[in-house]
Amino acid sequence: MEKENSLSTAVLVLGIISVIPVVGFFTGLVAIIMGIVSIRTINQKKQKGKKKTIIGISLASFFVLLWWFLPNLINWDGITQSPEYQKQLENGSREKMHTIIYHIRNYKDENGFYPTSLNDLQLQNSNLTIDWFGNEFDYRLKKDSFILRSAGKDKIIETEDDIYPE
Repeated sequence: MEKENSLSTAVLVLGIISVIPVVGFFTGLVAIIMGIVSIRTINQKKQKGKKKTIIGISLASFFVLLWWFLPNLINWDGITQSPEYQKQLENGSREKMHTIIYHIRNYKDENGFYPTSLNDLQLQNSNLTIDWFGNEFDYRLKKDSFILRSAGKDKIIETEDDIYPE
């Protein structure tokens, strides 16, 4: 009577586990390697378990390829360039500007004058001075006021897409 290969069940289980994103990529690779070893042993020793091993290798191969190529299959440009996404970035930048304006006004109340730069605010969260597009906010002093704005999507100040607090 033929004995079943000890690796065949493990290959099948790892192939099934490869369904799980991220982890599945690595378990799938292990399943493929173990499956190759299992198939060789099955053929040499005339053991059972070839179908389990083939199914495990097939599942693992499919999901390894899926997890490898899936990030490239998604049209990230389509998502990041959508009007809804751009609006979220603009709104997030405006929220940060409102927080900065709060700190600027407190600075003026405490010191009697506006800060010369956003660095003068000594904010604990240094990311607060960076908009959601990855730009430093543009802060400029006027006589008795200031201008705070984001360069927006094009990353260039004084263009149509600049964002001002509302």
